[in-house]
Amino acid sequence: MAFFICQPGEGEALSPDGVEIVQRHDDFTLPDLEELAPVPQRIKVALENLEGRLRADFAALHCRDDLQLLRGELCKITGLLGSLATHIGQTTSAGLPSDVDEFVQALEKSKEGADGGSDGTGRTRVTQLNEVAVLAEADSRVTNTTRQSLYDTSSKRGSMMNVSRHDVLQKHTCEMYQFEESTWTTIAFAFTPCYGFWGSLHVLATALFNVLIQGFFGLMVFYTLTKPQVTEKTIQQAERWRMTTGHALTHYDRALNYSLVARVCSKDDSLHISGTQMELFKNIDAYLGTSSSGIESYMTGDMLCLTVIACWSLMVLQEILKVLDLLRGLISIPHHGMEIMRVVNDDRSSHYELASLSRCRLALLSIIITYRVFFCILVLYGGVLFLVNTIKLEDLILNAVALEVILHVDKLIFHSLSATPAKHLVSHLAPIKMKQWPRWYGLDVKAATATLLLPIMLCTIYYGELKPIIADVTSVSSELCGGNHDFVWSPDARNVAIMSPTEAVQGAVQHMRSKAQAEAVKEAISMTAGRSQPAMHSIWMQDANVMSFTAAASLSERIDETQPNCMDLPAGRAEFKYMQELTDNTSLRECKDLLHWCFKPSRLDWHRDTDKGLMARILCPETCGCADPFSPLLFTAGCSRHCSNEAKNP
Repeated sequence: MAFFICQPGEGEALSPDGVEIVQRHDDFTLPDLEELAPVPQRIKVALENLEGRLRADFAALHCRDDLQLLRGELCKITGLLGSLATHIGQTTSAGLPSDVDEFVQALEKSKEGADGGSDGTGRTRVTQLNEVAVLAEADSRVTNTTRQSLYDTSSKRGSMMNVSRHDVLQKHTCEMYQFEESTWTTIAFAFTPCYGFWGSLHVLATALFNVLIQGFFGLMVFYTLTKPQVTEKTIQQAERWRMTTGHALTHYDRALNYSLVARVCSKDDSLHISGTQMELFKNIDAYLGTSSSGIESYMTGDMLCLTVIACWSLMVLQEILKVLDLLRGLISIPHHGMEIMRVVNDDRSSHYELASLSRCRLALLSIIITYRVFFCILVLYGGVLFLVNTIKLEDLILNAVALEVILHVDKLIFHSLSATPAKHLVSHLAPIKMKQWPRWYGLDVKAATATLLLPIMLCTIYYGELKPIIADVTSVSSELCGGNHDFVWSPDARNVAIMSPTEAVQGAVQHMRSKAQAEAVKEAISMTAGRSQPAMHSIWMQDANVMSFTAAASLSERIDETQPNCMDLPAGRAEFKYMQELTDNTSLRECKDLLHWCFKPSRLDWHRDTDKGLMARILCPETCGCADPFSPLLFTAGCSRHCSNEAKNP
């Protein structure tokens, strides 16, 4: 190809914006170096370097901004050619040669006098050509520096191209496909001389291994992980638990005066039963945000779910677009056999270019691309169902990250199992130009389609999949913790349901009904196993069997055990701690301090403000006069049967 660098030829001209290079032929040609026998070796090397640079730069032309950059470099090369022609002595009176062809003609004319000729200054042609070779090498180094400076300044105003014009990027934007370091890329060059026979078999084996792993992951997600965590059965089970167990008198907490439902819905972690229901309610409450207020109330599970689904959709969309870009790139290159070119760069490094692809291999790669697109769609749908049915907030983010691994299995296999030649070829492949999408005022079809598709897909997922899940989750929450929590029930002997309200005890010690009981448990916890010190708040039994029998005894039986001789309990006994709690008076330490309460009526467990008299008579039967037949005591509840017998039979 002949490039018109500084002036156009007849019938050809530069484009109006001055950035295109008019091309005359399909390939450019430099003189056959074998025909220039008299030319020294240094001149041949200089011309070979020039030809290599021109071919490399021409092969790298992908869009118009590359042509603009090359035009400036070729203008400098034209100056070099002119200098070479001047030293040879063949420069015409018309000026410097305008293209490479004119320089070739001038160089061919100089062959006859190249051996020992003189220019009148005493220098031979060979000496002059040697000087020109030095100029060529120096100019080559300057040209490389100039190329880099052109790239560094191309975006500034006043440089080669003013990109502030609205149409510049429209004309010079182009899309390139950069080959991925993936197992799918290595399979494209299988059974070519690049890999060899065994290398190609290894590439085929890794590709099949990739299909197996990704296929297993995809089917596992689609058939196993997409099952909803909350279904109609979950709603029915929550209702059955609430009606049979949650308010049952058998699960009533006498210490807290709480029903089981109240403890579950208050997220009481001290529960030893109904842990499944409490964990489910915790997740649902966090998902729906019913306990949140202010801006936190908008941070609900459905919003997080949509955000995570959007990110997952973008991951899959990116993978699909990469696959389609590969197809566009493969279609855009010639299809007359498999050709991979090795290109040597100016810095002695090299890269590879896919120059041509056979139609049979293109058809095979099209089948693989179709499979990849189908797999991405399958995984996208399965992943969306997986995320929609996840109601635990922490799992939503972790599941999305886990799904991304499925898309990157091919890259993991490439870096872990691929042979070195395959890695080298793929990592050094130059990008290929793709056919442009139609654009309208800077917006192309691909970007517009993806931007519209994402919100449409999110709306479809929300109303088609997520909203029914939210309705089921809300129903489960209502069945577990809706309505009144503070009541218990039990059937009587007639099988009639009897109800009782419950109200949590408010006090300093919230986890137990009695302060004295709480102090007794804390005291026991702090004790050593041998109980070397006496208990101040409790009575220790011999073993658990005796304690079980004592705990099951009735109130009258325990009173008889406490007052075997109808005598007052000694000061300092643990029972006085409970009397101090009842009267809210810590100065009560002995029976004479309780005389005031001996004549009070009391029904323990019915009214906590009137059970002081009962406890006073239990602790101090002698002071209260339980055994005195002349005592003014009217209420004898709390006096043992032994005391009553003594009063009747003095």
